[in-house]
Amino acid sequence: MKEIYCLFSVDNEYDQPSNNLVCAWEKKPDLDGLGKALEYGFPHASDEITLGIVGIWKGEDIRLGDTDYRLEQY
Repeated sequence: MKEIYCLFSVDNEYDQPSNNLVCAWEKKPDLDGLGKALEYGFPHASDEITLGIVGIWKGEDIRLGDTDYRLEQY
């Protein structure tokens, strides 16, 4: 069975759906690939951003700036 990993975002707007697809991969992205998709790069100069990228990679819902991100496996 094939897997797909999807990165979703939700901006701080009341009318935005919770499934705004940012990027999708056929296998789990590495931290560098996830950082590029988030347009932050990895590692980032900010420890908070770097830890946020790691949290998203681990499957946590993380807020970076005004946007919530999550990585889901299907």
